[in-house]
Amino acid sequence: MDRSINNQETQKYGPDLRANVARAFAGLTGTEKAMVQWMIIGQRAVDESMADAMHAARKGTSESTSAADAKAPVVVAARRLLVGLAKHLDAKTDLDEWEGDEALFFPEGRSGLSSYAIPLLESVTIAVKALKDDPSVPDHATFAVKLKKAHGDLTAHIDATGNATADARGGLSEQSVEKKAWLREYRGNVLVIEGLLQKLGRSNELHAIVLHLSTPGTRKAAAAAAKA
Repeated sequence: MDRSINNQETQKYGPDLRANVARAFAGLTGTEKAMVQWMIIGQRAVDESMADAMHAARKGTSESTSAADAKAPVVVAARRLLVGLAKHLDAKTDLDEWEGDEALFFPEGRSGLSSYAIPLLESVTIAVKALKDDPSVPDHATFAVKLKKAHGDLTAHIDATGNATADARGGLSEQSVEKKAWLREYRGNVLVIEGLLQKLGRSNELHAIVLHLSTPGTRKAAAAAAKA
């Protein structure tokens, strides 16, 4: 049997098993019917438990990674630079030293600046373009250099943390209580289904009911085990 069903796959294989079992054994009566219903109820319980646990884990990880992102030095520095640029443009406008349009630099205003890397990178990109289009901005060269650096730093930060964050948001540990309970129930049900099919003379239907047994990785594992 496949030993590498991941968390996401539990939400496919579990419901598939329930639906296939209900359809394949719809004509049974008595003890066999009660056994099928017992399997379906048990599988539904662990499927729902896994779904709830995965949702809670993703939510908790998302909140913690977002908080960490907002405190990252490159993110803090980039936001501070943009706020500084906005104040600079305000001051130069008040002193009649600049007649440009600040809205081109900050379409949503200074209050629209995010504290998170990805939307902040978009704000920096807009400011870079606006600065390039308006060479009349006082201290143009200085801000051009600083914005270019901020853009590069944010891009590197997002590239470095993006995959790790996505992996973490998968949330639930493969060794969690919920995952172990799911595997125990699922594998037990598969064994019962195999035995029931054997008793009914329908062993050839196993792979049609238990779909993960037909995946390439499972077939290879089964073939290797047969040769061992």
